[in-house]
Amino acid sequence: MAGKNPAQAVLPKTTGGHILAATMQREKEQEICFLMIDLYCRFHHPKGDCPQCRQLKDYVAQRLALCPYGDLKSFCSSCTSHCYQPDMQRRICAVMRFSGPRMLLHHPLVALQHLAATIAVKLTKAAGKGRP
Repeated sequence: MAGKNPAQAVLPKTTGGHILAATMQREKEQEICFLMIDLYCRFHHPKGDCPQCRQLKDYVAQRLALCPYGDLKSFCSSCTSHCYQPDMQRRICAVMRFSGPRMLLHHPLVALQHLAATIAVKLTKAAGKGRP
């Protein structure tokens, strides 16, 4: 996506410890979503950076900025309450279904870091529930 990131004005910038870490987590998740949307758009829309994909990016940025879990934010895929509208949820699921496996080829480091973080979140949740 050329130009400014549509959510830069939405996500807070701060230097305070855990708030900065939470903000960095949200920015990282947003970056991953944007990479996946760009990848999907490149393969599905001949001109790339189409209005539908820009709209989806704006929606993702808005949802991340307004997340009710704030500092406790984990990846949306491991969230217990899904705040996406049904149409947008279908769209982002289609993007992730297509782009997820291809991220290993196009953005291997980002994909592996995301995989490691997702596994860590799932292990932490399992440990909290008393599972082995």
